[in-house]
Amino acid sequence: MHNFEDMIEKYKRDLLEFSKQNAVHTDAYEAPQRQTADVMAQPVLPSQPDEVNAPEAVITGRVPFADYDEFIANNRSEGILRVQVFAANGSFPVPNATVRVYVQLDDGEREVFSGITDVDGVADGIRLPAPDSSISFDENSTVAPYAVYKLRVERQGYAPAYFEGIPVFDSVKSIQPVGLVPLSADSSDDPTVVPNEPEALFGGER
Repeated sequence: MHNFEDMIEKYKRDLLEFSKQNAVHTDAYEAPQRQTADVMAQPVLPSQPDEVNAPEAVITGRVPFADYDEFIANNRSEGILRVQVFAANGSFPVPNATVRVYVQLDDGEREVFSGITDVDGVADGIRLPAPDSSISFDENSTVAPYAVYKLRVERQGYAPAYFEGIPVFDSVKSIQPVGLVPLSADSSDDPTVVPNEPEALFGGER
């Protein structure tokens, strides 16, 4: 009996450790089957070009769609993005920051959202096209089960932050934290940048 209880306790500890290592959890935003995923992108200074271009893209082939019509035709479902803007390593939120979301197409970037953060430094409920979740259940699929977006956040008095490779999944809320750096009299207003592609999410073509 004692050994059985030890096994249960070990299982609980392993499960807790596993949950800490995985960003996806089951907080609902609309219905019980909705999930929330923390976007793990970290800003990289533009003065470090080798880091900006790394890691090598996981997705191969022609990632951008030819135009917005083709993009919508291949992303008929919807995910949600929440942007949380803060300063001083998360010590306080940054309200009234401009949040813009783009999709990269062969004919250039297309802005799909523009808004302002609230008093808590949050822009929430950003509804974005995404491929149907059924794609992720097909082990033979060569189609990425998420849409990829770019994000630019600006606020007077801060260096702008520019994020690339933000994944948005069907029926999942992706959470992107954004840390802004205050500008001083002698500081540069060059944006901070993240790598081009979501890391280790998909091994197919698109």
